[in-house]
Amino acid sequence: MALILSETATLSAKSISFQFSEQAIFNHWSDEFEVGITWVKGINGAGKSTLLKLLGGALNAQSGIIQLGEFDSALHSIEFRKRTFLCNGDLPHLPWLKVGELIDLYLSLYSPAARADLHQHLAAFNLHDVQNERTATLSMGQHKKLMLAVGLSLPVSVLLLDEPFNALDASALQYLRTSLSDTARLSRQIVVLASHVAPLLPIIKEIEISSKN
Repeated sequence: MALILSETATLSAKSISFQFSEQAIFNHWSDEFEVGITWVKGINGAGKSTLLKLLGGALNAQSGIIQLGEFDSALHSIEFRKRTFLCNGDLPHLPWLKVGELIDLYLSLYSPAARADLHQHLAAFNLHDVQNERTATLSMGQHKKLMLAVGLSLPVSVLLLDEPFNALDASALQYLRTSLSDTARLSRQIVVLASHVAPLLPIIKEIEISSKN
């Protein structure tokens, strides 16, 4: 758990602006995310996914600051991204890799010590027998479960979940909600969950994203 920051660490967005072409998504937008689960809600296309990519360092704000503790997403991009994980259900475009090879890649980047936890989550999502399959052969649901298993296992300070309930069967939904409700996780990790449906989880804060941000 070496990458976990103290419980007082905060993920903050300070006056960030971002736009695609001529469409402004965020205009001097600010908010803070504490340890526990924050639900980011809004209609499809409102900017929820964009916000999570900004918070995880996958996109850079055109102005403003995104900071986790002492780490600025722009000035300390490597250290910042080592402490965050974005799970949006999409696998990296490496279709030649086998599932087991992709898992090894993530563990090498984040924490080899997370392997035992990862295998537990893979088994719970019924993915224990796909490690020799190429990632390109996985179904949409398997993609989602694989990335969720990785995200749940990594000792990151910030877990960003984009529509995590999509493409999951009832058993996987229940397991995900149980894992996210774990008291140890809720006391040590910032979870930012974007969903257009109520997550049915112990939420500490709600943020609504709209075209007026």
